Amino acid sequence: MRHMKFMTLKDEEYSSNLYHFNLMPTGSLEDIIDSSKLNPMQVLDAGDRMCPLLLCPNSNEDNLLDFQDYTVLSSGEPYFLGILESKKDSQKIVELKEIQENCILQGEVLSQSEVESLFRPRFVIPTPPDISEGLGRSRENQDLNKLEKFLIDNMTLMVYREELFEFIQPCWKHLSPRACIVRQRELLDSSGCGDVLTTREYQKLYNMLLSNPQIQQSKELEPPPHTVNLLDGTLNLLTGEVYPHKPEDGFLTYLNVTAYEVCEASYGSTFENFVAQIDSQNLNVRQQLLELVALAMTGYEAKVFYVLLGASNTGKTQFGRFLEELLGREQVVSMAGVHDFSNRFTTSTLEGKMLATCLDLPDSPLPSIAVGVIKQIVGDDPIKVEAKYKNSRTIYRKPLLLFAGNHPLRITNISNEKALLNRMVVIPFSNPVSEREATPQLYKSLLEESAYIVAQAMKAYQDLFQRKFAVTRVPIPEEYASRDAREGAYSIERFISEYCVLGEDRWVTTEDLYSAYLNYAEEQGWPGISKINFSRLLAEKLSNMPNVTVQKRIGEMQKRGYCGIGLSSEI
Repeated sequence: MRHMKFMTLKDEEYSSNLYHFNLMPTGSLEDIIDSSKLNPMQVLDAGDRMCPLLLCPNSNEDNLLDFQDYTVLSSGEPYFLGILESKKDSQKIVELKEIQENCILQGEVLSQSEVESLFRPRFVIPTPPDISEGLGRSRENQDLNKLEKFLIDNMTLMVYREELFEFIQPCWKHLSPRACIVRQRELLDSSGCGDVLTTREYQKLYNMLLSNPQIQQSKELEPPPHTVNLLDGTLNLLTGEVYPHKPEDGFLTYLNVTAYEVCEASYGSTFENFVAQIDSQNLNVRQQLLELVALAMTGYEAKVFYVLLGASNTGKTQFGRFLEELLGREQVVSMAGVHDFSNRFTTSTLEGKMLATCLDLPDSPLPSIAVGVIKQIVGDDPIKVEAKYKNSRTIYRKPLLLFAGNHPLRITNISNEKALLNRMVVIPFSNPVSEREATPQLYKSLLEESAYIVAQAMKAYQDLFQRKFAVTRVPIPEEYASRDAREGAYSIERFISEYCVLGEDRWVTTEDLYSAYLNYAEEQGWPGISKINFSRLLAEKLSNMPNVTVQKRIGEMQKRGYCGIGLSSEI
């Protein structure tokens, strides 16, 4: 025996030992087996293709093989697929003889995966009970079964998330019970039997389709990456290639433009004028808007959410409305307010959506529960959703979040929410226009330029891809910077920034700081806070300044205070 290697394949119903031998051209099985026992602990080299293959059932408990119990089945060629057939139970192996002979004729050796597939348990269809004298004689049931088969043969159907869908170019469309009945009647009327069925029978057909095992789609639909579905085909944003619609692509929506229009779009005056009005000095704001469109229409999860902030009449809500209409209302969930995120059933409305919007942020703190849900949505992990009267489920694809408002986000204990702030992309909207100058229903004018905006978003997506989806960010104006929602937290932060100075030789008592703060708050029109709350919030803010230290006794009066910080001479 020149060389021997071994591995074991295990299966729930049946397992085998797989042996590879390197033989001399004139060698035989008897020549290479110098013992009736083989030790199976040696490792199979999967790359050794030039060796014959022997298959046999698992041996006794000590995992050693007694060749006296098996018969050799082979072609006699030096490199053969040999099967060791059990003399006691030959039925398990004999059916592989034909496969063996075909492989030998073609000069092939089965790969490991091919061998494993031979030993997978075969599903045996059980024999159903005889119903020919009862249900089987029902002409109505037989006719309904024939009609069900007719519908499946003439419609491209699937059951996805317990709902019925039909593929009608350019995408899969949800069939409600009523819509399904309409489609059934369209098909059956053309065959002359639509008027025979009653509404009850149409409903039966709908329920039969829902439970038909041939059209069940258990896996999550995953459209091809970096693509958008258009009226006349699917567009690859990276290559510019357009190919025909295919059911297996799994698109549930499409953009109401053609690839031809996107390729031919040369300029969009409404969009470009809108961008110039927002901020003519910062081209990165234009890039931000296009990246927002690109991420929304592709569904790529960049682990960020967008916030449009600015004064009234700057076009924030109009742009959000344009994006909703571009994607299609069925692909968008609109929140009445940010407090909706505190409702445990809200997350169920996010399933299957591409965009979730809240275009009227209130001037109030974000609820802590809402903050937690937002972090879940923009995070890496799947989220659990729960709908009323239904079992909870886990979703992996999550929509892009888009908020808009006139006020900065206010978050309690904002210093603890670094992860949330890092995922937030603020797009500032400057330069409000008067109501007289504002374009009525601007979103409709933007929709007329959808092809141009999609074409520009395609370029922005290519830039994003090159940057590994590091989104564009711009400096946030001070008036729109996120703030701590606790009373007095923001005013103390501003007070330190504007009326305090840092330095090793500086010191001040807490009492003097509090007195100066009250004067500052009064000048700004802000309500004052108690000395206890001031001291607590001040200590929290100063803890981030390593050169500022707390002193129990400071100054001539030996009062509590701080070293490394003092009051500005302007006070």
